[in-house]
Amino acid sequence: MIQPKKVYKLLEISICLSIISIIATLIINGKIANKYYNASGKTQALFGLQEIFTFGYQYYVAIVGIVAFLLVIFSINKPVSNNKKLIAILLSVIATAIVFLRIWRLFV
Repeated sequence: MIQPKKVYKLLEISICLSIISIIATLIINGKIANKYYNASGKTQALFGLQEIFTFGYQYYVAIVGIVAFLLVIFSINKPVSNNKKLIAILLSVIATAIVFLRIWRLFV
């Protein structure tokens, strides 16, 4: 049986990992948008390939969001406030989903 203090710690770690993942994704997407903005017309047409080859490491950031989600799932049935669980779940889902949504297009 996990003590409530350890569950709080797991939720705090999950929230921190989710925030780190979101910030890293925003930074990477900012770099992608900057590279797209500075590209010529022909390069912009095939930019999807360049994005995958140059910034393929962005998908590894999703692993951090998945780990954060697993930490929340591990503590879901433990006696902790539901607000903190909900915040941790939402942040981890956002951190994982934002990697695959190509938000750099909103920056251009």
